Amino acid sequence: MHPVPRVFKRYLILAAAIVFALVCSLEGLKAWNGRVTPEKVASGKLLFEHQWKIGDSLCGGGDGLGPVFNARSCAACHFQGGLGGSSGNQFNVTSFEVISEGERIKEGVVHADSISPLEQEQKAQVNALFPRTIQRSIIQNTAAMQDCAPGSNRATARQVIEIDDPVIFQELNSPALFGVGLIDEISNLSISLHGQKRFANVIAKELTGDVSGNRLGIVNTVNRNIGKFGWKGQFASLEEFVASACAMEIGLTNRLHSQQMPKQYAADPNAAMDMTSEQLHQLVCFVRSLPRPVQVLPKETVGRFRVERGEVIFGQIGCTDCHIENLGGIEQIFSDFHLYNLEPIQPSGSRGGGYNDGEAEKQFEFDRSQPHPDQWQTPPLWGVADSAPYFHDGQSPTLRAAILRHRGQARSSSDQFSKLSAYDQACVLAFLKTLRGPQLTADSLSQP
Repeated sequence: MHPVPRVFKRYLILAAAIVFALVCSLEGLKAWNGRVTPEKVASGKLLFEHQWKIGDSLCGGGDGLGPVFNARSCAACHFQGGLGGSSGNQFNVTSFEVISEGERIKEGVVHADSISPLEQEQKAQVNALFPRTIQRSIIQNTAAMQDCAPGSNRATARQVIEIDDPVIFQELNSPALFGVGLIDEISNLSISLHGQKRFANVIAKELTGDVSGNRLGIVNTVNRNIGKFGWKGQFASLEEFVASACAMEIGLTNRLHSQQMPKQYAADPNAAMDMTSEQLHQLVCFVRSLPRPVQVLPKETVGRFRVERGEVIFGQIGCTDCHIENLGGIEQIFSDFHLYNLEPIQPSGSRGGGYNDGEAEKQFEFDRSQPHPDQWQTPPLWGVADSAPYFHDGQSPTLRAAILRHRGQARSSSDQFSKLSAYDQACVLAFLKTLRGPQLTADSLSQP
């Protein structure tokens, strides 16, 4: 009996791992489906729409709304295209990160509202907590040295070096929640396998001397799981994402996250529960039930031809490197859930500046185990036609503007799009405009 070659053993192990991951995903989906009932979805919908108040009757022993918050309900920021959608820039959230010597030492949210005017938060408070560093050093004045006689005391000059502001403020737009229940079921293995496949393809191209194309991204690992929710993939599960939103955006303490202490940008360890475990579960059930976006194709032949041509070109110019159509058994999701620098990195010492050809990336020293401040997760494109404005900050009003703004690791695709004929550009946009939000009805929201 011949021994099994080592290479085949590796394939067998990989195949077994894939089967195991798929079984786990299916079992997880069955478990959730068993817990989601029409009654829980209906109760969760009421919680999603509820306008929370101070000392709210729905809060058992907590203080209800606040004390600092961004909205009084989930629906206030998730309504575009139907309940659960995105929103305009007027509902953006101001987040911040504090970076010191390449290490993230603090992150949080500057809340837009508060119960008391005395508790109102401002950006200036964050800057005061983490002031700009001034470094003073003595250096030799070379010009003076040249004028001094040999052996004489050399002149010196005091140079004041102003180090960058450690606080980075960023505006975050509310994402659409349609189809997030399906995203929750995508396995770590599916995301990892795609990343490894793309890595192999890039290496193969570079070995032939072809260094064009889009660069590779990273995944954000959260408690050994790949993050799939949040603009930086900072939440690995939908439950974590919803629980954090309740605490951070409305000030509702729950079993997973506590409300924030005003002006301290930290969770309140002594806050009483504003939501029971059952209420949190009901809310997650409703969000999981939100239907997935759909593709709506033109009925006329000419229109359909343009869409089909646009989809082909979308792939040819490299957009599907990151916006892959199918992942983990979910069709037309158009995301790889990796993080990328979509705009030029702001190097240390020159915030607000830019760089060319990646030179500043070498200068910017940062803890690579954490997402870079300028890295953002690839958003799923399903429903993109009904989710403007675009990008994490909502500063790209149109699909064309969003494509042209890809000037970082996806610059190759942006450049290729710019070089297309006007007709081909219109075809790509026509394809993207077929990726519509779900057709929401009362019946669709009641189905688990």
